[in-house]
Amino acid sequence: MDAAEELLTLAEIAIGLAGFSGVVVAFSRGSGLHDIDRFYFVALLTVTLSAFALAFVPFGFHRVGYNGPALWMASSAAMLATAACVGWSLVASIPRELRAEGVRGRRWHKNVAGKVGDVVSWGLPALIAVLQVANIGGWPMESDALFYVAGLVFWLLIAGMNFFYLVVFGASR
Repeated sequence: MDAAEELLTLAEIAIGLAGFSGVVVAFSRGSGLHDIDRFYFVALLTVTLSAFALAFVPFGFHRVGYNGPALWMASSAAMLATAACVGWSLVASIPRELRAEGVRGRRWHKNVAGKVGDVVSWGLPALIAVLQVANIGGWPMESDALFYVAGLVFWLLIAGMNFFYLVVFGASR
């Protein structure tokens, strides 16, 4: 398994991002977190800890005997299933969080998260799904670590977006 270094590096980045976001939230406790800020924090932790766990999935499959393309097919299937579960739970919680914040929260979300946020929030998960389905199907090339590692990088980009919203826009309201 030649992608071990990349997977471990991505796991370290995920844990670092999750830990640093905890520090940021701890310092903002004095002013309290708004419901929308809590949503971004929960989304950030959910995505980073999922990425951390997914970085170790190929090691587990390798340990039980998967090698070569079968290893990356199984790992991509695990990522696809995890993405569906995480995505569904986060999407299901958005309306509740925005309703709790009221009109001001919806306006803030529409204006700030807007176009770039929509591309990241919806486009990257769709791209992750497409990459993993392609890797499972062995198209356009034999199943490989490339699409799996790219999927993890995109997971961390989504987490970074949530961290950006939490830090930059959370305190400005």
